[in-house]
Amino acid sequence: MIEFELGVDALWATRMGYSPLGELACSLRALGSPGSVPLLRPLLRHVPGQVAAEDLRLLRLAVPDGRFVPDFLYPADLDPSVSLDDQLAGVEALSLARYEAELSQVWAPAPVPAPLSGESGRAQLVRALHNYAEHVLAPIRPHLRAALDAEVGQRAERATRDGLNGMFTDLHPEIRVDGTRLTITKAHHACTGLARASITLVPSVFVWPRLVVVNRSPGNVQLHYPVREIGRTWGDIGSTNRSEDALAALIGATRASILRDLTIPRSTSQLAQMLGISPGGISTHLSILRRNGLVTATRHGRSVLYRRTMLGTSVAAVGVDISDTR
Repeated sequence: MIEFELGVDALWATRMGYSPLGELACSLRALGSPGSVPLLRPLLRHVPGQVAAEDLRLLRLAVPDGRFVPDFLYPADLDPSVSLDDQLAGVEALSLARYEAELSQVWAPAPVPAPLSGESGRAQLVRALHNYAEHVLAPIRPHLRAALDAEVGQRAERATRDGLNGMFTDLHPEIRVDGTRLTITKAHHACTGLARASITLVPSVFVWPRLVVVNRSPGNVQLHYPVREIGRTWGDIGSTNRSEDALAALIGATRASILRDLTIPRSTSQLAQMLGISPGGISTHLSILRRNGLVTATRHGRSVLYRRTMLGTSVAAVGVDISDTR
C-alpha cells in the first residue's frame, strides 16, 4: 500500500503526463492475456499477422505474462507533443546497467532471456517496438490520442470546478482520497508514506482495468490509469468507412462523418487526419455544425477540442436509425 499526504506542495506538483511507449507496453500486456480484458478485444483482434513472429516473441519476453513490466517501458513526459520515437530514443540512451537491472527484476529469480540481453538485445527490442507501433498502433493512433486528450480535458475541468483534489476523483478503484490522504492499494508495494512526492497522472487506453504505479525516484511517482472513454474509442474504429446514408444525404457526407466521429472530443487536426481532409476544410465544416448548434468548442492548451451537443448526438443517432431501417 502507498500513502500520499496531499498537502499544498504535493497538489501543486501534480501534473498530467503522456507516455506513447507506456501505451504500447500496456497494449502488449493486454495482447498477452486477451481473456482478462474483453473490452480491448475489438482493438487487438487485428494484431495477428501484422507483426513478424520473431518480433512478437521478443516483445512478449519484454512484457511477459504474469510478471511486472520494466520501468523503462513506462516513461512519462509533460509535453503532449512527445512522440514514441522520442521515448524509444530514451531507451536506447539508457545505461546498459540500468536496462539489465530492470529486466532482472522482471524475470527474477530466473535469468534474463538471452534475446533481450546486452546491447544487441536492446537494439533488437527497440526495433521490434518500433515495428509493432507502425504495423499495429499507427492506424488507430488518432482514436487513441483523441481519447487521451478528452481525458486530460475532463481532468482539467474537474480540477477547475472542484479544486486540485478533484483530479483524483474516480481515477481508479485502487485509489482512495480521504481528506488530505491519498491511498493506493497495491499488494506488491510495501506500506510507504510519500508525503513530499510529486505525482504524474498518465491516462492510458490499454492499461484498463489496471493501475500501474511507477516509482521513478523517491520524489516522483507516476500513475498510469484508464481513460473513462475507453468503450467509445473502440466503437469509433472504422467509422471513416461508412457508406452514404440518410444523415449524409441531409447534411452532407463530410459533416455526417465529423458529427459521428465526435463521440469523444477531437481537434481539427485529429479529424483531418482521420478523414483525410485538409484542416482548413474540416474547420469550414465545423463552423457550419457549430452555427447550427450541433457541436461546441473548448480550448485545451494550444488546441481547440470540438464536442457534440445534445442536439448533435440526437441528430447523429437518428441518422443511424433512419439508415438502418431503409
